[in-house]
Amino acid sequence: MINYYEFRWTSPEETPFVGIVVDYDESVDFNRFCDDAYKEIPGSERLKANIIIFRLPVARNFSNKVIEGICSHSEPAGVPDEESLESSIRASIAEDGSFLNVRFMYVPVHFLFSDDYNIYLSDACNADRVGSSVSVLTPGAKSALIEHLRQIELRLFVERAPAIFGPVQGVPYLTPSGEEARIFLRVGNIQLRRTVLHAIFFWLLPNLRHTAAILTDTWSISSMAYNVSRLLARYRGRDAEIPRVDMLAEYHTTDETGLLLNLEVLRRFLRGPVAIPQGSEVLFLISAVFTGQLMKKIQTTMASEGLRLNGVRFVALYRLQDTTDEVCMCDLTDLQANVVISRDTSPPLPAGSQRMAVAAPKGLASDFGSPPEGAKTAEVPESPQTSGSLPKVADVSSARQAIVDVLVARSGKPTDGGILPRTPHHIVIDPGTYFPKLVSEIEIEVRERSVKNDKPVYDYYGSLGAFLVHHTQDDGDRGPRHHGVYIDTAAFIGSERFQRRLVGYLDHMERCPDLVLGPEHDRARQLVGLIVSRLKTRFGSDIRTLHHANLYIDETWPHPQDDAIRNAFAGLGESTEILVVDDAFVTGTRLYQYSQHLRYLPEGPYRGRVHFLVAVARPPSITAWTDAQKLLRYRRPKESGEQLVDNSVHAIEEIVLPNWEEDDCPWCIESGRLQDYDGIIAEMPELFKERWLLLRQNAEGFRDRLFLRAPSHPQVDLAGDGLFGKSPANQAAGFAAVAGGLQRLRTDLNRVPLGQHRYPLATVLKSVEYLSLVYTDSLLRASFFRAAHPDELCYHDPKNEEDRTKMARDDICNPSGKIYNIALELCWQVLEGKLPTELFRMIDETRFEQLGIATEVKFIKDVLATGYAIASLK
Repeated sequence: MINYYEFRWTSPEETPFVGIVVDYDESVDFNRFCDDAYKEIPGSERLKANIIIFRLPVARNFSNKVIEGICSHSEPAGVPDEESLESSIRASIAEDGSFLNVRFMYVPVHFLFSDDYNIYLSDACNADRVGSSVSVLTPGAKSALIEHLRQIELRLFVERAPAIFGPVQGVPYLTPSGEEARIFLRVGNIQLRRTVLHAIFFWLLPNLRHTAAILTDTWSISSMAYNVSRLLARYRGRDAEIPRVDMLAEYHTTDETGLLLNLEVLRRFLRGPVAIPQGSEVLFLISAVFTGQLMKKIQTTMASEGLRLNGVRFVALYRLQDTTDEVCMCDLTDLQANVVISRDTSPPLPAGSQRMAVAAPKGLASDFGSPPEGAKTAEVPESPQTSGSLPKVADVSSARQAIVDVLVARSGKPTDGGILPRTPHHIVIDPGTYFPKLVSEIEIEVRERSVKNDKPVYDYYGSLGAFLVHHTQDDGDRGPRHHGVYIDTAAFIGSERFQRRLVGYLDHMERCPDLVLGPEHDRARQLVGLIVSRLKTRFGSDIRTLHHANLYIDETWPHPQDDAIRNAFAGLGESTEILVVDDAFVTGTRLYQYSQHLRYLPEGPYRGRVHFLVAVARPPSITAWTDAQKLLRYRRPKESGEQLVDNSVHAIEEIVLPNWEEDDCPWCIESGRLQDYDGIIAEMPELFKERWLLLRQNAEGFRDRLFLRAPSHPQVDLAGDGLFGKSPANQAAGFAAVAGGLQRLRTDLNRVPLGQHRYPLATVLKSVEYLSLVYTDSLLRASFFRAAHPDELCYHDPKNEEDRTKMARDDICNPSGKIYNIALELCWQVLEGKLPTELFRMIDETRFEQLGIATEVKFIKDVLATGYAIASLK
């Protein structure tokens, strides 16, 4: 498996870079590894990149002169034998048909490595092949980029792991040092993979030249320290001694208890027969610094014991406040700065329990006192959590978004998305385990702000049958692609609203484009036809058009369409403009392909202005779309330095939808479960057999029949004009509106996000809304269950979860067919882990017989009894 990460960076010369850093696995031949990397890195990420960086094995000491000689195609002295990695790299660079040159022919490839404890970034090894259209890194830019890569990679470790404990509704953490902190970072939680440990060693190298022993401030990063010691021995050579490793028993204090626990370790390293020799150092690796008090306390203890201070090098992995001046690998001070801490005048809680806290919004008084009557509180035992129970972060942005406070109105009443309980003064961090002693749940309410931007789209296009689920699309040029939620862009393009908005965009163009370029499929041809017709009417001239999948020309394998590309771009210089269109934007792969290949046309790169236009932008977050706009707008300045007018990027319609492929599509998951269960239970009910056949055979997707329903039950539908749109023509439009609304909540940059549990914070949808009081239409209730992750539905608090289960029971037992028509769907959600098995204990068997689903429910219970369903959820 390839380990890589993506980064964005602007050079000192103001050139924007989007790059990918890939860790080279030396167990694979370098040439073969280039092919593996190309295949495993998604095209949507790879095509955006204008720089690729291979990090060479971190435990190897490479010669900077040798690597630079290889990249410059010279023959430096000292190149090892032909079996060496350096020779393998040189052969791949020199061979025209190597995977390095074929797979990465359009992007400069650099090497990141170390030489004598210093970190270097090479020149591009394929600069002569990628040509002058790619920006060259100056020596100063290289140094700045190395620093940026260190910061971004170490930050990614924190954001991808459950390491950031955000403020629990604004209550400060009381750290082991006795300081208040807006967030708490448990660095030990980043140790999820060996690649993390190797990267930590790599970035620590400049501090390891004289290291003879490693001491950590906490046992939670002991794996990191042991890995550094062993890699350092390998780095130094075959006979090098492995540096010793030890750790403080708990956070170091100057009181008697702290001294007794930690003095022995310090004395062992710095005094006596086994102390490190003169000229060597103890690397004191600190997980994170907030105020710098730990280092001062250690130094005070060392001075009082007569231990030599010049033998200790203090290095902090992370800094959380800019008031400290220790050597620090990664600066996270912006995380602290983005949080507002409130104060509450409530009295302390009773011993043995703590309650959730709430923050005051910026600009509001924070001493709002006791909660109103009926405000919810969640009591949890006061005990440390175990690392084995930690859930993973849903995505890279989740950790940072968990920092945002839950807002409270001046009246003291809960606002949408928040709960108002009594506030403990602090969340105490255990000085031994470094875990918080509080778990908090925030109920997220679905309100108009989450759907108002997209509602007009669902109101209009929902009636046209433009939304489907469980659809597989094959445009011919990229192979089949599955969409959990699919937009029929042909229905959009053919509508009156769309064409009116398209005309408005075209009529604002200052000049007629010299070329209109789009894909080859029918929907794109339909769009291009409308555009050309309108432009011809407006400007009165014929317009050159080209339909091509990606503008790629393989000189070694001529294709009939190659001449069409050459003819279309013939004579188009820097003063010209082209219009590039596509019917949909999800990840932007096609637009990035066009943008990249425009730089490598047979007659030279296209230097003119580009207008990118998509019919429907449906990214998984607004941020994904705005990031793409920023990247595609960029135009490289003239060689004289003169800035050119930016490109433009526009969408006729914009909505946010989850990008579910097979692994996440609710109906693919359902189909897979039915296939598995058919093999472990003797008799599958006919309803489930028919359902399984339907899910397998219908690649065109569904507009209706989205949910499990007994044939005798009323249809699952949505009545009237509500928050999620007008009464849609089919179930798929209603489901898409709910799925999009939840996706907005997951990616909202201004509020605590909905998402998978991020200890000590859990965000769950407010169950009384989707099971009882607010969203009463059965279509909406079923959609909430299908579109949400189990973590977004299930409470930690047993009482809240029991109440939620009772509401589901009441829906099943309700006498109205418009409510109990999702009874089988709710029972199925027990298999999905979205409702507890206690649901079946709350309902008498006769109720399932009355509903005509007793056989299906028995099958579900039989599956649960095997334990297979539970195991498959892990």
